[in-house]
Amino acid sequence: MPPGSQQLFARVTYAPGGARIVSLNPSIEGERLEMLMPILLHEAIHCDQVGGRFEEIAATAIDSFFWMNLLAVFPDLALAGTPLERLRTNNPDQAGVSYMVLHAVPHRNIGMVQEYFAPLRVHRNARNRKMLDNINRLTGLKLDFERDVLPLSRAHEGGSVTERHLMQALARADALALVADSVVARYR
Repeated sequence: MPPGSQQLFARVTYAPGGARIVSLNPSIEGERLEMLMPILLHEAIHCDQVGGRFEEIAATAIDSFFWMNLLAVFPDLALAGTPLERLRTNNPDQAGVSYMVLHAVPHRNIGMVQEYFAPLRVHRNARNRKMLDNINRLTGLKLDFERDVLPLSRAHEGGSVTERHLMQALARADALALVADSVVARYR
């Protein structure tokens, strides 16, 4: 157990001879190595026994950058359901949802990358459909995912449908309703 707090996943302490010791919380025993890597990287940066705030800022920046790269390669890490699952990564309003951008994919590997991410797009669109159902319930609209949202995206080219496409469909429907109301009011 890391000394000082049961809430910590890990902590660096020092042996009497000066050797650094990383203590891990037993709650993370059996975690995938990929889940432990950012924590170990973070703790490895701590080398000053005083542990200043700038060292902590640097450690957090480096482990966060490393974590995002791990998510790009192993997106299932964000959905692991373990104590180390990052409930909020880079999406502040939805737990367990991460935005990922893959850069510099060699052209010969685009098909492989598209195939790898296809199951995530299916999961994402199931979530998008639920959000659209909530929008319809809250607004009284009858937006349809295939009719009103998909055409706004590049899903037909392998692109993703995002919340932005849902909001664009909502804005268009709301704008049409306002115009219709205005026309009806004008000719009453």
